[in-house]
Amino acid sequence: DATKLIKTSSSFFGTNWVGSGDGYFYYAADTTTLNKFEKGAAATTSFVDLFATDAKFVIEGEGFTLEDGDLEGGGFVVGETSINKIEVYLTLETLQGDATAEQAKALGWEITTGGTEGENVVELTPEDYTSTATTDDATGDYTPSETFVGKNPKYAFTFSLNDTDKTATITGPVGQPTELDIPNKIIVKGQDYTTTSIGDYAFFYRTSLTSITIPNSVKSIGGEAFTYCGLTSITIPNSVTSIGVGAFKYCSSLTSIIIPDSVTSIGFAAFASCTSLKSVQIGNGVTSIGNKAFQECSSLTSITIPDSVTSIGEFAFNKTELISINIPKGVKNIEKYAFSGCTGLTSITIPDSVTSIGLKAFDGCSGLTSIKIPDSVTSIGGSAFSGCDSLTSITVKAVTPPTLGYSAISTGVQTIYVPSESVEAYKNADGWKKFADKIQAIA
Repeated sequence: DATKLIKTSSSFFGTNWVGSGDGYFYYAADTTTLNKFEKGAAATTSFVDLFATDAKFVIEGEGFTLEDGDLEGGGFVVGETSINKIEVYLTLETLQGDATAEQAKALGWEITTGGTEGENVVELTPEDYTSTATTDDATGDYTPSETFVGKNPKYAFTFSLNDTDKTATITGPVGQPTELDIPNKIIVKGQDYTTTSIGDYAFFYRTSLTSITIPNSVKSIGGEAFTYCGLTSITIPNSVTSIGVGAFKYCSSLTSIIIPDSVTSIGFAAFASCTSLKSVQIGNGVTSIGNKAFQECSSLTSITIPDSVTSIGEFAFNKTELISINIPKGVKNIEKYAFSGCTGLTSITIPDSVTSIGLKAFDGCSGLTSIKIPDSVTSIGGSAFSGCDSLTSITVKAVTPPTLGYSAISTGVQTIYVPSESVEAYKNADGWKKFADKIQAIA
């Protein structure tokens, strides 16, 4: 009787439990009252005789000992501390008994195969996994941990479990899989663990992996998680908030990427050297694009960057094939080498939120023919526009001449337009005076 099982389960926490004759005897919490569950024909309480079923028990507690293996006259005894966990594993048939699914539901039981609609749930039996431990390479410390390795090809990955918050982290594959479907939940020993992260180096150098499904429970993708993978495409779910350092670096078959609005940061070299990557769409939640994030993505011609971005890191788009770029209105600094070596770049729009243009920011952008620098810019770094061989004109709108670094402007520039009231100031300013014959008033 399902309801009786629930009502009587709290009585398991006696200090002594003994099976004998026609019943099961145990001391109540006061340690003086002896209670009894009758079994067999003498049973009057509809007590479910779990010991007579194929139920499995896991009982834990400090000082917990088995005094008598046959459970007669001794049984399990707890010392000065108490049992902290009793787990009972039952088959569906044991729980349901003679009741139909409808009757069981009416008694309060929910009969399910796990999960809800839209979830991918993996329930592992003891035959599906093995437990291992980890050793810290730096210190040599041996740390026991619950890392389970799925033996079934359907669960061809490894993962670690966190019993504190009941979460799971995907830590790697088994062998060299070609396709993987990461579950939202992993059930081990009857406990649900929500998959919230893909760990550092999880799928590092798995060149055979061409496709992976990441569930919408995952919040973070770790550093170099998919470096050197054979992925051709990837869908990042809306639950992910961060993409780690080098997460997809050297995924040379990846052709496109959509980064959802939930992501706030794209880590250092996250997509660097993805040589087949042609287009990137960055969600409205991203505020920072890390250093070298898309460096040497030699096929990248198109990228959409939202106004939420306030920081474009060093070398972020170095040596890409971008044709044009609108820098978001919230960006304050264009960091060094950010767009250097972008030989296909023919136009760029710099918003009036930008205050500085870094060292070699546009160095080697040989396709640029003209550029407008807003009045908010107060400094232009050394060699910022060197190697821009097609650049014929620059318009600088600042009334006060910005600080100009060494070789910031290519000597091939034919005309530098500045505010009419500041022509003489530019002609006499350090760094600008060598371009005195090319400085003219903005028409």
